Amino acid sequence: MNRLKNSLIPVLCIIIICGLSTSATAKRNLPANIETALNTINTEEGLAIISELASDKYEGRLTGTPGDALTAGFVSDAFAKADLKPFGGKSSFFQKFQLATNKILPTPILEVQTGENESVNYTFGKHFLCAAFSGSGDFRSEVVFCGYGITTDKYDDYAGMDVNGKIIMLIAGHPNIHPDLVEWDTNGKKVTNAIKHGAVAILSIRSNPSGVYEKPICSAYWGDIPHQPNFPIIAINRLVALDLFAKSRQDLPVIQQLIDSEKRPMSFNTGTFAHLRVETQFTDLSDTANVVGLLEGSDPRLKNEYIVIGAHMDHVGLQGADVLFPGSNDNASGVAGLIEIAQAFKASGVKPKRSIIFVAFTGEEMGLKGSNYFVNNPPVDKNKIKGMINLDMIGEGNSTLLCFGKEFPKMFLTAQKANNILYRLRMPIIEVGAASDHMSFAKAGIPAMMFLNGGEYDYPDHHTHYHYREWMMNMGLWKKTTETAFLSLWFLAN
Repeated sequence: MNRLKNSLIPVLCIIIICGLSTSATAKRNLPANIETALNTINTEEGLAIISELASDKYEGRLTGTPGDALTAGFVSDAFAKADLKPFGGKSSFFQKFQLATNKILPTPILEVQTGENESVNYTFGKHFLCAAFSGSGDFRSEVVFCGYGITTDKYDDYAGMDVNGKIIMLIAGHPNIHPDLVEWDTNGKKVTNAIKHGAVAILSIRSNPSGVYEKPICSAYWGDIPHQPNFPIIAINRLVALDLFAKSRQDLPVIQQLIDSEKRPMSFNTGTFAHLRVETQFTDLSDTANVVGLLEGSDPRLKNEYIVIGAHMDHVGLQGADVLFPGSNDNASGVAGLIEIAQAFKASGVKPKRSIIFVAFTGEEMGLKGSNYFVNNPPVDKNKIKGMINLDMIGEGNSTLLCFGKEFPKMFLTAQKANNILYRLRMPIIEVGAASDHMSFAKAGIPAMMFLNGGEYDYPDHHTHYHYREWMMNMGLWKKTTETAFLSLWFLAN
């Protein structure tokens, strides 16, 4: 899920259910076949799915790549084993369409001149990464710090700065000045603005006003702005930033605090030179697909109404030869939940009254591309889709289940009912406007909500390059969340 965690804490607003005790099975008063279905949701199977999709074999599952196609095949096989009907089109599980994709070729270079005859060559994957849609280029230039890289009528980081032919250093995100500036979080908008001012490349740093330098992350979110094939975008870590600021004796967290508090730019020439080289292979139209399966309802009338349950299967890919972004929590964990729920219906023989559409979305990390395509090209009359449940990042967290559904209280009350019967996890209502696939449905007027695990847990490896470790998953919480999603789905479908 792209850039979600920073939006969690400010929007938590109502704690509905407290307590962590498990309701005894005997007191649930659920039909026997529903109990059977819940009991088939298995942590070992779920972890096996997560481990498989997070392995090197799938190359980080970037949309439009061989790893993406391999993932779609894995999910379609699982849907078939769960006896779902192919529902992507033409008797196929695959709802095919095309999106752009980009490959970062081996091996990007970043070097900073730290003295008259001294320089530091940084390690790709450790000290710096590329944005997934970085362009190609080989540039040696002075680095100019340009704040957040924003130009508006009231705030302009480039005011008075000459960046023609220069590499610019930017803070990721937007300043805490006006909510409208959130649109500047996209790489595409910042790149377009940088090119307009004559810059040749961007070095991006994730920091916050509290003085914390955050790990560089890979983002595939570009926005609806044309890609720039000859403009490199590199995400750097704290050590690179310190070297870049050493000559000017500036402190990034202090500068960021001043920008946010005084609501004015603090741009300057660093006096430090850098050399970077990035080679990429951009493809304007690459084949990809959502994976769509149908569980047909049992009621003669209601089976023509549909509930959608989905999870995005894509992540942000592989860079160079071996810089992998496994995406175990984001969102192999949600796909594992989706598959386990489909298998639970089969194992128990449960037949809902309404039909259920299972979807593994592609292109979420690029800006909800797969779910937008599904909503705009639904396999059924859109008015017949009565609700949508989204599973995203349910593999990590601390015993808190987050359920988005503020704009659709009936959806939330259904999830609340299921949670109250099962595990009584904390379930806050959170703003619906988060960057995940339920938003595509909500914008179309379809009631939608998302299950997300997190709470106070900070997802330390979110969108970062690391080697997947099974112990990172909180599979006990994953199982509780998946069961709660299943029971919510059952209520909605009946």
